[in-house]
Amino acid sequence: MGDLKPPDEVVGEEPEWTHTEPFQRRAIDARDQLVSRVHPHQRIFRQWIRYKGVIPSADGPSAHLHALAFVTDSYFILTAARVHRLWCLPFEPEDVPFLQKEVRSQVQKVSECESLGSSVDEWVELQRLAMVASLDHTIYFHEPLRTKADDWMFAEMESPWAAHGRAFVVQRIFSKDGTLLATCSQEGILRLKEGGVQNGSKL
Repeated sequence: MGDLKPPDEVVGEEPEWTHTEPFQRRAIDARDQLVSRVHPHQRIFRQWIRYKGVIPSADGPSAHLHALAFVTDSYFILTAARVHRLWCLPFEPEDVPFLQKEVRSQVQKVSECESLGSSVDEWVELQRLAMVASLDHTIYFHEPLRTKADDWMFAEMESPWAAHGRAFVVQRIFSKDGTLLATCSQEGILRLKEGGVQNGSKL
């Protein structure tokens, strides 16, 4: 996968609020895209991802495809929120100082990685996501027999269009050797909380 760090070398641990999810993620730092002033619709978010545990070989290839389908639907439409730098964590920025120390540290790491800033003063200025709902979700499986959802896979996500309360996102998933396993697309509804401060979002 070129100059990408393998998943075991990507610094970070699972945030406290994702421990109940059936998959693991290792997000690639996206701060350079903000520094270089890349347009939101050109930003690409990358992560390593895999299904937790081991999928029994007796379950056959279909079990891996089912797991991959589930994984692709998790956090996918939120790509639109990420490229537009919307606050979409499961608590308000003002509440972060009152969270447990470990959780506060994880919030800061996630926020910095996703170019949301590194302090409460910055976070409170962001527009906030009120709700999100999927309208459709399409998956093209290119290499079903080579898909191993319980092994690390590399995903890159982008949102080439967002307007009028809707967003369209695209995701490509590769195996560790660079084989394109699947391509996904999804359209969803995103609503912002009233009273957002930051201008510039096209949602």
